This record gives sequence, C-alpha cells and structure tokens, in this order.
Amino acid sequence: TSMPDTIAKVYGLQKEDAAAWYKGVDIVASNTISESALQKAVDALQVCGRLPQNTSYDVSSFLDSRVATITRDITSMKLYDKSELVVSIHKQLHHAGLSKGPLKYTDILPYDQHHYNGTKAIDVLMDKTGITRESRVVNIGSGLGGPSRYLAGEKGCVVLASELQEDLSRTASELTDRCGLGDLVHHMTGDFGTLSQHLRREEYSHIVSWLTILHFSDREKLFRNCFDLLQGDGIFFSADFVQRGNLTLHERRVLEEEVGCVSLAPSMEEYAEELKRAGFTVTNMRDTTNEWKQYTKDRVKAFKDKEETLSSIIGGDVYGRLLRFYTTIEQLYEGGNLGGIEVYASKS
Repeated sequence: TSMPDTIAKVYGLQKEDAAAWYKGVDIVASNTISESALQKAVDALQVCGRLPQNTSYDVSSFLDSRVATITRDITSMKLYDKSELVVSIHKQLHHAGLSKGPLKYTDILPYDQHHYNGTKAIDVLMDKTGITRESRVVNIGSGLGGPSRYLAGEKGCVVLASELQEDLSRTASELTDRCGLGDLVHHMTGDFGTLSQHLRREEYSHIVSWLTILHFSDREKLFRNCFDLLQGDGIFFSADFVQRGNLTLHERRVLEEEVGCVSLAPSMEEYAEELKRAGFTVTNMRDTTNEWKQYTKDRVKAFKDKEETLSSIIGGDVYGRLLRFYTTIEQLYEGGNLGGIEVYASKS
C-alpha cells in the first residue's frame, strides 16, 4: 500500500486528491522540536508507567542541546498546553447532564463561548455585517466551535471553522454533530495560512476572527489571503490585540511565551494601513481597550468567586491553570501598553 493510499483511507479522501497533496510534500530532517511535542511524549511515558506520574518535568532536559533546539508553539501556551478548554467543557457538560446524546446549540452556550462578551459580540457582528442564510463565513481560529455554531444556528449560514489545534477541532466537530449542525458548520484542522491556499478564491462573504490574528507571524500575508478568499463585496472582521505603549521586556516575553502573541501591530493606525495594503477598505475601527480591560478584570473576579464549585467540576489543576491564564491577560491590560481593537473592512 502506498502512502497516498493510506492517507486516502485514514482521512476519507479520494485517492487522486491524496496523491496530488502528497506529491507536494517534502519530508526533511530538522534540528528543532516543539516544546509541546516533547511534553506529549513525556505525558505518554507517564501514562504507560515508564516515568513517575506525579512528577513534573522540565521537558527541555530531555533534549541534547548539542544537536537540537527547542521551540515554542501555540500548544505550549498556558491556555492550550494541557487541553484545559477540552477537559473543562467535557467535565462541565457531564456535570450538566449533557455528556451524551443530541444537543441544541443553545444548550452549550454557557460552555463554548470563550471570546470576550460571548454571544453579544456575535450578535453585534451579525447585525453590522448583514449575515444571512445565504452567507458563507470563514471563522479563523474557531476553537471549540462556539461562535461558528452560533452563527449557523441563528442565521442558517454555512461556516467553515478553521482551527490549528487538533484536540480543539476534534471536540468542536463532535459537538457540532451532536447539535445537528454538521451540514452547516464544516471543521477544518490546521494552520489557516497553509490551508487557505487550498480554498477557492472569491468564495466567501465573510471572514471573521476573535483574538486569533495575534497568533500569526505574518499578519499582512494573512490579510492578503483573506482578501483573495472573499467575494467582491465581502467583509473581513477581526477582534485583536494592538500595542498602545512601549511594551516592557517582561510584557513582550509574557505575550510571546504565555499568550502565543507573535504579531502585534504598533498602533491602530498601522493595523488599518496593513489592511489597506492588502486591498481592503477599512469601514469601521473601534478602540476596545477600556472595555476589554474591564471585561478581563471581571472575568478573573467571577472565576475566583466560583473557585469551589468549578474546582469540584473541572478539577483543581485545570481550574488553576485557567485562572493563571486569565490573570495574566488581566495584568497585561492593567500595564497600559496592551490594547484591543475591533475592525471591519470591505473588499469593495
């Protein structure tokens, strides 16, 4: 059996499509390995008993630095490196008696909306951009699929939900199927910068993202890809971080290593200019810094107030890691150098 045949079988592809994809694959050796990959290997060794389960390891100590170097990716970040969001939603659904069987997308709204202001933010987006049943939407960085399901459930539109992380995307797809929205919400796993090259040009009416663009190293390239994917009158929306002041070295390290923010525009104005250079017309841009600063502060307080209940449901370790992440974001806003924006741009 050839490799394309195996790929076609495992992923349910046509053999010709698998062969065409594999033809462009270049397998090479590398002297780098991601921290998250090492962590997964250590976790597996602990599960099978080859390493003590109650011991915490510095995974970099398993690497021979003479021949290889370690890199950090988004799955190394505090919110993602132990699948906190996946564990949390599964345990909360189990506690709520929703772990099995069919669901309504509205049943899981308390658990699957992790962007700022939840469904209220999506309602504003739908109202401002005129999303209808005929719309074809791309959601970049779709996470557990909450916004994508809400868009499809409320409007009946088709949504392509693109998520980098396999565990998030897989869980999102399972929840979408249980909600009976599999015909409308299509989950796609991988780096959107790469996956977008295989999508049909001028196919989509809207491309939306909530706190996702900050994870892309080449923001302008992403903007150009989005411009090409949109129909002639298509709309791009992003809720994103932006720099307001001179970040300290500590803040830069925290943003990169703990938040996974590898691309930060120096100002709102520069963010708009980057969209314009990609061909867009910026129709509306709003400074959300004060609003998000208060939101993240309130989120930490509410999370702390529910510590006893949440810890008993999702586990103290998961609760603690989520709280640390939420507190980190709150502190970054409190520093005054990190800001937020919401931007709408049109292709026409």
